[in-house]
Amino acid sequence: MPTTSTATFTALFQTPNLIYRPLTTQIAHKQFIHTILSTQPTTWAQSTMRLLKPQTDADIEKYVERLAGSLLAVMIHKKKMQPTEEKNAESDEVPIGYLILSNDPLSAHHRCCSLGIVISDEYQNRGYGSEAINWSLNWAFDVAGLHHVGLGCYSFNEGGLKLYPRLGFKEEGRNREVYWYGGRWWDGVMFSMLEDEWRSMRQAE
Repeated sequence: MPTTSTATFTALFQTPNLIYRPLTTQIAHKQFIHTILSTQPTTWAQSTMRLLKPQTDADIEKYVERLAGSLLAVMIHKKKMQPTEEKNAESDEVPIGYLILSNDPLSAHHRCCSLGIVISDEYQNRGYGSEAINWSLNWAFDVAGLHHVGLGCYSFNEGGLKLYPRLGFKEEGRNREVYWYGGRWWDGVMFSMLEDEWRSMRQAE
């Protein structure tokens, strides 16, 4: 019976600059996420409808447990150097964010999911978000057999509003003035990509 090589298996969870490892409730992951929620308010605001307030240990525990239970939940690590036999692969990585694909198990037959991604402030605008999103779309359509990947973006997130269409997402609509941030109202903008659209883009490359 043929076996999958270690190199092939590893490549499934890597891209040129990034490695994707399971997001779990281990202390290091909770500390990383807590740092973003407590010191990077704009980045946090881009990823939640919840009231922004100091998070207790119990809050973080519940939040990370919910994330870890998603269809796909990964910590995004930046490669520092190519691992060698003499080096420990994980010691050569730097966590820079996390990515989630979530769905309702009771509605799994519709083959739809929602994408969420958070990149730490110091690693934004370097192309890592695009790289991770493209990887997650490949996983969603080629590995998990999904048909529709949606994501939401608030209208103050100018970077996201430019990035998602550039990656091939289509704007589906807006929920007008549903988000209160920075003393004013913002729209919720909904994007999506379908399996056939993704495959057409890949064939055109």
